[in-house]
Amino acid sequence: MGQAVYVARVNTNTQTVENVEVADSDWLANEAKAVTGYAFIPYSSGEEVSLGTGTWVADGINPPQPSHFCAQDVFHTSQNTFYINETDRLAQTMSHWDEAQPGDTLTIYCTDSNSARYLITTVGLSRGVWTVEGKLIEGKGQAVGGQRHDVTLWSKHSTNLPEVGGTYAAATQTFQASDA
Repeated sequence: MGQAVYVARVNTNTQTVENVEVADSDWLANEAKAVTGYAFIPYSSGEEVSLGTGTWVADGINPPQPSHFCAQDVFHTSQNTFYINETDRLAQTMSHWDEAQPGDTLTIYCTDSNSARYLITTVGLSRGVWTVEGKLIEGKGQAVGGQRHDVTLWSKHSTNLPEVGGTYAAATQTFQASDA
């Protein structure tokens, strides 16, 4: 398995961006070329900015109680889902987490041997619990039950990012916003 990369799926007939997604670099290098009618344009979405860091205790209870979180798989696996109570152990809410979107990143740190970075594929808040699904970018170990973990959502801020409904100008290698 390669690394997770950001790509825009562009219809080659209309040059319209139909989807902005995360792909595996091996798939992009080898199999994406065989997809008829589409080009997959890798892009960088800029510098990361923290949307907030909190400290939660890992446990296996879902939904997690205040100051706790749990994961679908405690080991840092290629894809995982995290359930994080909206209130961390210092009774803080992460006021900017609502700005997170697919393509941003989630980091979880307990110790140097138990930490991970995930590329977010979905994120949302419901009934006081953040649900964050992601693909592993790098990591080792696991979410250690009963231990404190620093959890941060990182957002990529940049201009000229692909927008669904926008277009891609191959000659200048730039994305254009939609007129709508």
